[in-house]
Amino acid sequence: MQTTRKLVLGIMVLFILGLVSCEKETQESNNAIEGTYIGKLSTSNTLKSVLGDSIDEDATAVITMMDSSLIHLHCYGSQFDTTIQLNAYHYNDSIMVCLTDSNFVHTYGHMMGHGNGMMGNGMGMGGNHMAIDTTTAWGNHLWHDHKSGDMHFGGFSMMDKSFNYAFKMMDGHSIYYLHFKGTKK
Repeated sequence: MQTTRKLVLGIMVLFILGLVSCEKETQESNNAIEGTYIGKLSTSNTLKSVLGDSIDEDATAVITMMDSSLIHLHCYGSQFDTTIQLNAYHYNDSIMVCLTDSNFVHTYGHMMGHGNGMMGNGMGMGGNHMAIDTTTAWGNHLWHDHKSGDMHFGGFSMMDKSFNYAFKMMDGHSIYYLHFKGTKK
């Protein structure tokens, strides 16, 4: 009886330590993305660049963690200055981001939690369907919050400490994307 009690207590302690270490690892990697990223803003590969209105300027993105999964992004250059909040989701050696609240609804035409589990590729602007691993925060987000054809606009690479994001812009009735790509200072 005494041995069984010690064994059960030992298993419980190991389980709790495992949970705490996973949470600590998530917090540490979230804190690792906080900071200043120096890079470029460009409109390359868009109709606007063909028309001669392209932007290729130095820019800065300042990332501040609001909580464990919400970031505040301030991106600016000589011709651009914007601030948005994004949800952050872990995915392998990356942290992917997605719009929040009314920005999410405005961009995708539906509320979070109204997905259908049919999501295209996670990073780009395309629609290649992939198997979604709902055991990851990113996979769970794709499955529950998005519909087929929804696009994502950026994220962090933990390997090279970089951040990229494509801001959806309007020029009259024309949509174009202003791309930021930078590395952590």
